[in-house]
This record gives sequence, C-alpha cells and structure tokens, in this order.
Amino acid sequence: MQLVVTTLQYLRGMEFQAAHNIPSQGAALMVVSHSSPVDLLFCLALLRHVGRSDGQYVVSADMLDKARFRRFTESALLDARPRLGPLATLIAMVGAPLVPRLLRQVDVIPIFREGDDSGSRQQVLDSLMEGRLVTIAPERGNDSNRDATGLRPLTHGVAAIARRFFELTRNALPIVPVALTEPGRPFWGKVRVRVGAPYASMSDVHYPALFGEIPAGIEQRREAYQRFTSDLAQRLRELIGGLSARQPA
Repeated sequence: MQLVVTTLQYLRGMEFQAAHNIPSQGAALMVVSHSSPVDLLFCLALLRHVGRSDGQYVVSADMLDKARFRRFTESALLDARPRLGPLATLIAMVGAPLVPRLLRQVDVIPIFREGDDSGSRQQVLDSLMEGRLVTIAPERGNDSNRDATGLRPLTHGVAAIARRFFELTRNALPIVPVALTEPGRPFWGKVRVRVGAPYASMSDVHYPALFGEIPAGIEQRREAYQRFTSDLAQRLRELIGGLSARQPA
C-alpha cells in the first residue's frame, strides 16, 4: 500500500497546507471532504507526511468486497468526475481484484451505507478511547447535492461520536477538519490538502442540554446535532475556499 501511495503522490503532485494542525499524538477525529474513492490514499499520504502512524480509516464496506467494489466504484467515480466516462468503468474493473486486498493491509473500519451502523461507530469510539486518530468522511448524497463550495450535506455521525466520547471520558473530542482538493478539478489535476485548526466543542459547556442531569429528549438532541454539524460544515467550506492559497506545511 505504501508503494501505491508513493506512486499516486508522484503522479498527482500533492501539496499539504497547514499539516502542522494535525495533533502529533492522542485521540482525534479527522473529518475530510470527499470527492472520489481515491481520497483514502490522500489521507494515508497526509498522515505519513506528518509522521503519524496510528491512523485508522472509516471506509464503505463496498470498498472491501470484490463483488460489490466494481459497481460501487464506477458509480462513485462517475458521480465525482462525470467526464471520465468509460474510463471509470475501466478503473473499477481493474481495481476490483486489487483494491479490496490492498485496503485490508490498512487499518480500516467498514461502514455500511444502509442498515444499522452502530457496530462501526463503536469501533470508532474504541479506537478513539485508545488515543488513536480516526479519519472519516461524513458527506452524503451525490454530486447533485453539492453546494456552491462543492460540499455535500453532512450526516450527524460525527456529532454522535463526539457526544459519546465526552460521555465516556468527560473530555471534548478534538475534531480536525480537512479539505481535499477542489471538487470538480480534473481527475489527474494536482491534489491540495488543507488542514484546519483542531477544535473541541462537544461538551457540557457548549451543549449543556445534552449532558445535564435530566437526559436530553429526542428534539434537544436533534437540535444540538444539527448545530454541531452546521458548524463543522462551515469550517469545511472555509477550508475548501482557501485551497487555492498556498500555505506552509
């Protein structure tokens, strides 16, 4: 897998902006904008660049299953890069026997797009409780759902994980927002990765209704999750908007 990442870096020409914002140790959830199935490789390159070797990556379970990989990847590539056309089919066909095997060499957490994902969230929490850095891409929907900055709507998964982490540790989970290249750029264009400053806002200070003596109701939880997710989305939009500006690593 390291050879694949190195080759991709050479072919694409990667630029890391503000990579020093990634904590050198300790639990953190790295939340990335998502454009294509190869984004995982860019995240691997980023953590290698900063010397962090304990990263774990949340990926679609379809990426780990040879039988489902081709259909999932072809659809995802065409959604992210419609101009690929038949090339997307070729990439998916060639990758089907290789990529699932390579991904199993990386510490990944499979997540299912349909059905109960509580098991996956528990794996994420277990890793965070061990002081590891976990990478997740919480966007949902397809290319037609992107806003003016190129960001798609976010699920409430990050909010739920951060809430549970605080309940277990009484410490706010550091969130590291990351933007990966400008959505819509040519598939073989240069990759820019911009890392935002870590922040930790899911706590009893910022969301007292969630952590009071009286358990929060469904509506209170929904409103808190929505506010947290809206703030996260805005941070990602600002990073996407700044991708063209060169910043030191």
